Amino acid sequence: MRRNYKPEGRGHNRHRNWRRQDTRWHNNYRTGASSDVASPSSSTGSSSSSTQSSSVPELPGFYYDPEKNRYFRLLPGHNNCNPLTKEGIMKKQMEVKRLQDLEEDKNRKKSSRLGLNASLLLRKQQLGSLPSTTYCRRIHEMKVSCMQMKKVTIVNPESVGVETLKYEFILADSPCERLFVVNDLENGFCKYDLLNLNGLWKDVPTVESHDDNLYFTSQKVVTACWASLNAPDSHVLVCFLGKPEAPGCVSLIPACRFRNLAADYDDVRPEVVYNIRISNAWSCAWCLNPRLECSYAAGLRNQVLVLNAITDVQYTFRTNSDVLAQQFATQNLLLYNGCRSGEVFSIDLRVPYRSPNNCRKGVTFSQSSSITCLRLLQDENYLVVSDMSGQSGQIIGLVGRTFCR
Repeated sequence: MRRNYKPEGRGHNRHRNWRRQDTRWHNNYRTGASSDVASPSSSTGSSSSSTQSSSVPELPGFYYDPEKNRYFRLLPGHNNCNPLTKEGIMKKQMEVKRLQDLEEDKNRKKSSRLGLNASLLLRKQQLGSLPSTTYCRRIHEMKVSCMQMKKVTIVNPESVGVETLKYEFILADSPCERLFVVNDLENGFCKYDLLNLNGLWKDVPTVESHDDNLYFTSQKVVTACWASLNAPDSHVLVCFLGKPEAPGCVSLIPACRFRNLAADYDDVRPEVVYNIRISNAWSCAWCLNPRLECSYAAGLRNQVLVLNAITDVQYTFRTNSDVLAQQFATQNLLLYNGCRSGEVFSIDLRVPYRSPNNCRKGVTFSQSSSITCLRLLQDENYLVVSDMSGQSGQIIGLVGRTFCR
């Protein structure tokens, strides 16, 4: 055989042309896939890789690798070992997803109560050994204990400093769609605005803050609560601390006053519809009971005020200490108050009002330190109290006029 022999002929030329066309076809598809699909980042994980691989066109006889962003040829194995098969690729992707799920379960918080798992609770509820109310409460407790914390990025169109986006007071409305936030500035002023939470349900949770929403005041915001004057959560009730040059007040601010949040927004902003001068207001609460419509309460120094925002009718109740926390009950006309002395009591507003000193107290008990916050649970049979000593989550069962810790 000759050393420099080159096979020629019609069959060999056809085979060589087919190889050239196949290589050109493979390069064209690889270039198109590279231009259509971006290179996946390392932070998106296996879920984004699987989404990317499913979006690219599937070619018979080829495998698309999302990490390398190119196609690879799948050759028939016959009797030799060919590790690049569709079954092996699917098995590798499932293994990566399994390891990722194990890592998420490892970082997830476990339940604080021993024996608190969904299958055991469901079995007890089916056997009748667990009441339905207790079953719902334990399921909610298990969900809350397994919640994960996510860091939310606040997007501002203007370049602002990091200190500007640190909020000292945050208050969410009932459907958790808006946030009333307060920030104390270094020059003694205080700014407050509303944030829209529609961006929390995106892949990367973000909250947009607009400079047009900001309001500045020289008075410090002590506390605030959402008010339902003409619609659910239509206003914000804000207590401002008094100064020698500016006395304290309680303002009822419409939520539509803030720009970019109202559906029927126009350039004309409504003014504050209610503003009353109250010195040293430590707490406020809006009443959602229809029998005491458009009313709110304010906790002052050694007294409690119950006012009507429409008729300006005012009732005063004397107390032995400053009222730092308040909340109205919706099923009964009761106002729960937490004092600086550690006393927690409820004022029965069903009793006819006679004088400020003979208010009828429904439930009374004391804590070791000042009350900072109190909340009624949904069934209004339990009261969650937190005090200044750091002891929070103390649940008190309210049965008639008695209590149990």
